[in-house]
Amino acid sequence: MLLSREEKVIILIIVISLISGCLIYFFTSFKSKIKKENIILTSTYVNINKADIDELDKLPGIGKTIAKRIVDYRGKNNGFKNIEELRNIKGITNKKLEKIKQYIKIE
Repeated sequence: MLLSREEKVIILIIVISLISGCLIYFFTSFKSKIKKENIILTSTYVNINKADIDELDKLPGIGKTIAKRIVDYRGKNNGFKNIEELRNIKGITNKKLEKIKQYIKIE
């Protein structure tokens, strides 16, 4: 059974619609997953005197490398006395510190 040109166009439109719908669903669910992680992050503080590399890595703009530097600095200096000490760590700019201040604490 051969399909007419109009039937092929209709099938093509249906297939494109299905693919578009799947892509939209995927990107919207991915975006909401990111928002959920941000909500979790904003509802808890990270104690920079106790957090491990994985916890520090969750802070915005802090990757594994900077997280390791934080842990190393903390070990060498007997912990952090204040949040401003983070400026002594390579890779933490004033802008980055301002971004993470709301998520961190010192105990």
